[in-house]
Amino acid sequence: MPLRALYPPLAGLLPQVEAEMERIATSRLPFIARAATLAVGGRGKRLRPTLLLLAAEAQQGGASERAVAYGAIVELLHNCSLIHDDVIDESDVRRGEKTARALFGNKFTVLLGDYLLARSFTRLAEDGSQQLSLILTQVAAEMAAGNLLEVFGAGQLISEEQYLQMIWGKTASLYGAAARLGTYIGGGDEATADALCQFGEQFGLAFQIADDILDLTADEADTGKPAASDLRERKLTLPVIHALEEATDNERALVRGLLTTEPLTDEALDAVRDLIARRHSLDYAWGRVQGFLDTARAQLTPLPPSPARDALHHAVTDAFPLPVLPQAVR
Repeated sequence: MPLRALYPPLAGLLPQVEAEMERIATSRLPFIARAATLAVGGRGKRLRPTLLLLAAEAQQGGASERAVAYGAIVELLHNCSLIHDDVIDESDVRRGEKTARALFGNKFTVLLGDYLLARSFTRLAEDGSQQLSLILTQVAAEMAAGNLLEVFGAGQLISEEQYLQMIWGKTASLYGAAARLGTYIGGGDEATADALCQFGEQFGLAFQIADDILDLTADEADTGKPAASDLRERKLTLPVIHALEEATDNERALVRGLLTTEPLTDEALDAVRDLIARRHSLDYAWGRVQGFLDTARAQLTPLPPSPARDALHHAVTDAFPLPVLPQAVR
């Protein structure tokens, strides 16, 4: 269930975010304007601006035009990261559609991501808040660091702690920043902003782990990207990390050998999936998802009752927004 269905006012606010994204991304040069519109459109869930708007709506001031603007900036930062990711991963499909690199090539796409990042920070400067600007510039650095950790760790046996550090940077930090920004814009105090930032970060950790599980288990029609794409790129996600930590020395050596073959064969993928099944690593990973969702729910205690608070609660219970979920976390 999309969050906008849980909180009807989002049906009016999110189109405003979309319009602001297009306005920020525009250019006086027609070919850049067309490419930017294609890059920021598509089938994204818009979870980050949704979280920002709900955090603002849960405060006395509510979601103002300023909240809409910051929702657009946050989502553009996320889009810039995806645009660059697709170049690094050589991905031609995302969310069932052609990526910018597939349409325009790598060189143009890297520069397009840079352009959108610059436009986002131009809009941020126009707002004039040093406090809010600092939050977003810091999170941009955290996202870049998380992605650097992911690239550095590709093909290596990393620990669960290293994995969590990486996904906190590349994913969870922006969710936390979105919730903090929305709280401040809505007039919330520092304690509430801290709690909702923690909510966002815990939500983001749960979301990324669940997305990584689905990469191993779901069909391309459900996820909009090729199955097992992370493994094919030698990225070790939590189910694989847990399985290797629980494996025998012989099993670990076998998997390491398989993951260093070029190209990665379907037989190698099946062997890794078999090890994951034997070590019950999907169950372990889903348990970690549930733990982060439980911690996120606890952060909502300081908020007074409201429809927006209810929507945030549902976001980490029955409406956890992913295309495919096992019964265990519904």
